[in-house]
Amino acid sequence: MQKLPNYIRANATPKVLQTLACASEGFALKAAAEGDGKKIRSFSMTAYTGAAMNIMGFYRPVVVDLQGLSVPSQRVAILKDHDSAQIVGHTESVEVTAQRIKLEGSLSGIGGAAAEVAGTADNGFPWQASIGASVQKAEYVEAGQSVTVNGRKFTGPITVVRAASLH
Repeated sequence: MQKLPNYIRANATPKVLQTLACASEGFALKAAAEGDGKKIRSFSMTAYTGAAMNIMGFYRPVVVDLQGLSVPSQRVAILKDHDSAQIVGHTESVEVTAQRIKLEGSLSGIGGAAAEVAGTADNGFPWQASIGASVQKAEYVEAGQSVTVNGRKFTGPITVVRAASLH
């Protein structure tokens, strides 16, 4: 395994990793709790399954080593398309297991993105979740070499994110 070439190496300005459609287990929206005065709905989702992803800017598949993922806060913004102008809600619980990132939280957004997610989920739309993370350390696995990450074996060429911070 080698360090990443300069054009994709994590450096003083952390590379932002935004995964796209990486969770196969999706998003579950629950009914609003009754009797608390507020009608805020809750959700649960798997945001990452530990598998390899194709991410723009990395030029090869990427897998995030969940052992090296830090979670600075249990409260993480949930944004549609990773866009801070499209607030859907926030998490109240972030659970990182050997092969998954599972989130639970509230659909606390009040704008169009939250309404769209709620409405389409109610109509059966199969939302998929993804993560955003700042990469602190990554390595390149060359073609033909293999590496085990998150309990799975991957064959290069692949980028393994060994340290990152969830956001």
